[in-house]
Amino acid sequence: MKDVEIQALVELLARRAPNALAELRERFPEFADRLQPGKRLGDRERAGALNGEVEAFLVALAHETVEHATAECSAAYVRVGDRIRKTARYRLGGALTSSISSCGLIAALMADATEAAIVVGTLTFVSSTFTLIAQYHQDAGGQTSLSTVRERVVQHMAEATRLTGELKLMEAKRSFAGIEELIRQLNVIQSATQHVLL
Repeated sequence: MKDVEIQALVELLARRAPNALAELRERFPEFADRLQPGKRLGDRERAGALNGEVEAFLVALAHETVEHATAECSAAYVRVGDRIRKTARYRLGGALTSSISSCGLIAALMADATEAAIVVGTLTFVSSTFTLIAQYHQDAGGQTSLSTVRERVVQHMAEATRLTGELKLMEAKRSFAGIEELIRQLNVIQSATQHVLL
């Protein structure tokens, strides 16, 4: 079999559709070793011509995984949205605490209560720091910022939907010349999506 990476797709089926994975092992016993979840070590077979048996295997694998990959993208989008909402709540809590503490600090200073002013000032500092950290995670975290992660997940969702359409077009034409590239792209999408879900 050509050097087509499918491990992320195998992991996906192991999690979401173990019966489908077992069925693929039965239908394609010559590829059963490639259909085992977990990391594989050792040499892979070198690239060669795509024969009908390999093509049939890759088509079956695409059929079994494309809808699950799209569903995983949707789940990742929901998870990132939840993280963004949680971070926004932390920011709001920190900002409210900081505002209330500032009022208390002004009142303590007006009453010459220096010990209370120190306590309230410390509380204000801590809540402001907490707000800044939450802001960083949501917007300014570079490649790991929640906004950037959400954008990538949306791109993966669009790409998975496009690949679903490509697979249907291949079926309609009964020509699977691009099946290896489709599998490669689907595997990359699934691998990236899995990082978000962890």
